[in-house]
Amino acid sequence: MKTIAWNCRGTNKNPTIRALKAMNKEHNPDYLFLSETKADERRIDIIRRRLGFYQCFCVPSLGKAGGLAMFWKAGMEVRVLEANSWLIAMSVKQEYGHEWLLVGVYGPPYARYRREFWESLQEVVHEFGGPWMCVGDFNCIISQEEKRGGSKIGSSSGGGLREFMEDWGGIDLGFIGYEFTWCNKRGGLANIRERLDRAICNGDWRLIFPKAGVIHLPLLQSDHNPIMVVANLEVGRKARPFRFEAAWTRDASSHQVIEAAWEEPVRGSASYRLMRRIQRAAKGLRKWNRENFGWCNTRIEEIKQKLVEYQRVEPSTQNISHLINLQQELDEWLVRQEVIWRQKSREIWLEEGDKNTKFFHLSTVIRRRANNIDRIKLEDDNWLTEMGDIENYFLDNFRHLYQSSNPTWPADLEGLIQPCIEELENERLCRVPSVEEIKGTVWEMNPWKAPGPNGMPGVFYQTYWEVVGNDIIAAVQNFFSSGVMLRELNQTFIILIPKKMGADNFNMFRPISLCNFSYKIISKIIVARLRPILERLISPTQAAFVPGRWIAENTVIVHEIVHTFQKKKKGKGLLGIKLDIQKAYDRVEWQFVLKVKAVNLAKSGMFASRNVHRVVLNKIAKDWGCKKISLDAKYLGSPLFLTRRKSKDFEFLAERLEAKINSWSSKYLSWAGRATMIRSVAQMIPVYTMSTFKIPSKICDRMDATIRRFWWKNGSNTRRFTAWKNWESLCQPRHCGGMGFRKFKEMNVALLAKMAWLVASNNEKLCVKVLKAKYARNNDWLRGKKVRSASWVWRSIENCSSLISKGRCLSVGSGQSINVWMEPWVPGAVNFKPTPRMEEARDTPMVVANLIDPLTRWWDVDKMRNFFDAESIELIKRIPIPVCAFSGGEDEKMCSLCGIQEESEVHLFKECHVAKMAWFGTKWCIRLEKFQINSRLDLVNLFIDPPNELLDQNFNQDQFLLLAAITVELIWKARNETIFNKKDLVLNTLPNHIEKVFDLYYKDSRLDSNMDIQCPQVWKAPQAQGIKMNVDAAWKDGKASLAVIARDHHGECVKAWVLNVVTISAEAAEAMAVRMAVLKVLEEKYYHVVIEGDAKFVMDSLSTSFHRGSWEAARIIEDILQLVKVLQGTSLIFQWTRRNSNVVAHLLAKWAFCSGFNGSLMNGSLPGKVAKAIESEKAYL
Repeated sequence: MKTIAWNCRGTNKNPTIRALKAMNKEHNPDYLFLSETKADERRIDIIRRRLGFYQCFCVPSLGKAGGLAMFWKAGMEVRVLEANSWLIAMSVKQEYGHEWLLVGVYGPPYARYRREFWESLQEVVHEFGGPWMCVGDFNCIISQEEKRGGSKIGSSSGGGLREFMEDWGGIDLGFIGYEFTWCNKRGGLANIRERLDRAICNGDWRLIFPKAGVIHLPLLQSDHNPIMVVANLEVGRKARPFRFEAAWTRDASSHQVIEAAWEEPVRGSASYRLMRRIQRAAKGLRKWNRENFGWCNTRIEEIKQKLVEYQRVEPSTQNISHLINLQQELDEWLVRQEVIWRQKSREIWLEEGDKNTKFFHLSTVIRRRANNIDRIKLEDDNWLTEMGDIENYFLDNFRHLYQSSNPTWPADLEGLIQPCIEELENERLCRVPSVEEIKGTVWEMNPWKAPGPNGMPGVFYQTYWEVVGNDIIAAVQNFFSSGVMLRELNQTFIILIPKKMGADNFNMFRPISLCNFSYKIISKIIVARLRPILERLISPTQAAFVPGRWIAENTVIVHEIVHTFQKKKKGKGLLGIKLDIQKAYDRVEWQFVLKVKAVNLAKSGMFASRNVHRVVLNKIAKDWGCKKISLDAKYLGSPLFLTRRKSKDFEFLAERLEAKINSWSSKYLSWAGRATMIRSVAQMIPVYTMSTFKIPSKICDRMDATIRRFWWKNGSNTRRFTAWKNWESLCQPRHCGGMGFRKFKEMNVALLAKMAWLVASNNEKLCVKVLKAKYARNNDWLRGKKVRSASWVWRSIENCSSLISKGRCLSVGSGQSINVWMEPWVPGAVNFKPTPRMEEARDTPMVVANLIDPLTRWWDVDKMRNFFDAESIELIKRIPIPVCAFSGGEDEKMCSLCGIQEESEVHLFKECHVAKMAWFGTKWCIRLEKFQINSRLDLVNLFIDPPNELLDQNFNQDQFLLLAAITVELIWKARNETIFNKKDLVLNTLPNHIEKVFDLYYKDSRLDSNMDIQCPQVWKAPQAQGIKMNVDAAWKDGKASLAVIARDHHGECVKAWVLNVVTISAEAAEAMAVRMAVLKVLEEKYYHVVIEGDAKFVMDSLSTSFHRGSWEAARIIEDILQLVKVLQGTSLIFQWTRRNSNVVAHLLAKWAFCSGFNGSLMNGSLPGKVAKAIESEKAYL
């Protein structure tokens, strides 16, 4: 079936009649609709006979204006329902029983008649109540993209059409061919082109004609192009490749098919065995589907028929039981049907099981029609319509595209890029992945993504993992060990996606690859391993696709360049050139990279500052073959040039949202589906632009109204709807009783605040450096005056300065630049400022550095008591001070405990009178001066292997080692208290403290020795000669215990450390634990170290060198990165792990928190739970 609609601008001229006869002969339409005929009934009947149509209906013109006519061929069952000056509506009955409404439309060119026109069209559609399709000249456009030249359209220009499509679920059928259907036929800047003619339908009509499409025919005698609606554009359908249906997984017998395919033996490599078994499984599933599973629609109809039969018979117990079973079976088949259509629709944001089958079905039809390639326009303006010709056209173009230019290999290529990956990192990149890594990768991937040539998506592998898992693991591991990939595994479907509606040549399609799922497992593992080091491999100017970088940075920089050009009025002129590299990602050769010859001039352009004369600009454009960039051009989806009318500049956001809403009518979605669509899709559309620009309130309100209408309408065909709850309530979080929707204005402020915070926090991003250099050279821009004549980007950021000021709290480094009373620096305090003990204290000028003791590198509590109240002091004590904030001073040479001799390990722990008191004052009365101890090693050997005279029946070797560790730790702690906190040492208390800690510790270790600690096989030992340090922290109410345990490749504990601190949050505590581990690496001189913890935000921040997490931990993470730079010659890797593989550090931190112990622990002195956990993990190595 074919329908042609044409605004012929009069039928009284012979050229128009000749054009009609030629068009009718070439396309042979079943229906022909003409508008602006400017003829009476007699003239129309003459035209009918000359064109050979069976019958016609016309609306005579009023003088020399208007006039409509509808023609149809013999054999069409047609009934005219309504006709007026703007439309002809008639019902059409197909041979196979479908009845639908065909409306020929001529929209009024004058605004005063448009309301009457839309009301009459709505009334016709409403009265019919079934499938409908409207075609013709609507005399309006929906968005600015449908217009070229002239002034920008107003928000009300296409309002009638947009509202009609929203209210009645209208779907634009799109088009093939030239994108505009009307031209004013003027030259130069006066030329205006618009898409005034179109065909729209509702979802029911789209489901009846899933392959229907619109073709824009060549411009004839009129200023309008004829358009032709073809019910079936797809001809010569080919057999589709095998596709695994997710609904099959709901049938238990499908497992038997997979098991049978996997049981047959196959010889060959792991990859070959996998691919052969997948082929067998596909063959078996085809047969099983044909013989057992069947067609969902057929099964559903059969069950419904049985239900009707059982409802008619006597309601006996047996019949009722059968009825219930049939109802359950029907529900299962309905779910299967929904799963099938969801998989085909590719709408992965919406879950099945929510009665959205019709929505999935309609989405599938629309997507397939939009992606179908029906005809191609050649350079000589001829068209290819045969499928074989179209295939050859694309094959020839791809062969030409991927043909090598035989470039010359550059000399000294090896020295082009300096090595930046360490040997240990390279080993990690190349190592054979473990079973857990492969399985985790499989479950991280989306199971609904389109499959590759073998037809098996992720849901197949996840569902039948017990059967297919071993082969998948073997194939992946075989690739990493051998470096060889089976050719069949690497086969790929290339899918051509149109870049815009009406794509008709090679450059208008975007190729994407559909790879086999097993291939994607390998690539995802490689990507996951590369991600932490991408920042070192990729240039800083590449802002996209790298963790920690943001593609919007380029938008900011470009807009600042354009703004500078626009403000340039004196001096030398400025010229900017926008280059588009043709097919940059399709092929890369060294000649292409080095000489950059493949510039796409069609997409390139130039722009200049105001003081460049037009004559000069035209000459440059002529010489270079480069055109001037249009004022409505976009860069990365945002307007390149902004005007004073910001509502016009950003109106495309509202239009884009409305187009998306119109394509997904709420009529076909459940409430849950609509809520998901709003949160996950609709409200994400303007996020990118909102991140860098303040969007006018008018546009935000319009988008809010669109979302509100979509939510409440519930498929009603009217502009009016009942809002059962105010929008403010629905925009509350779900845990507060709302739906989690967002207001666009508030979302815009939040996103801009993120950009403002980057500037306020002196982020190292290139866009921030540009903004600060241009507008905020001083760091006090938040309190400074607003910049005059600033760009819209900076003015948008400045609007958020008050919001940033309310939540801004400075991180303490050295404290030299933070004013105690003026700056916000105390987390948890009112306005982040400390409260003075007396108001007079504010008169004392101070910086935070004055409150830090340079010797202890910690807060001077005594000094703070003179200025602040108790609550402020407690809050300040929780603020961590970075180690790298101070250069440090020289160590004291004399012993701080006795002040008599120089301090050394032997003196401090053996010869000092305080040490003698500590050893002898306990109940064991130990005298170390009896033994020959000349070095630290002698001291350690004595503790590990004590002589028999230090032991007896009630005091064994393990107990002595424990006592020695406690005594040494408490002597060291007493020494630090004397130096840093200037506390006087009371000798009598030290031996008692040693006995108390020993009894507590020994009792805990005996209780723990009876407990069986079970640890899963998850902790991985480091490589030979390497050390793995697991870290963790326990935090509660501002107090934290940090734990670090170092183990070798045998799993043996080398050393452990615990430290109790005061800190502001759990995240800060986790970061401090990692910092303590780095300090121990420096202290112990480890050379090959992996630091592993379960705080993902800390490990991600360190492994990728950018911060993700709370601001409380940011300064500590920066401190760690500075410490890492000091580690020369040390290979250090930060690695995240799950909690169940960090059990030892977790138990150690909990023990330290409960016991209050500080210091180091050796293998023999670990708490019982920790020791048991280590032994349990060693058993699995």
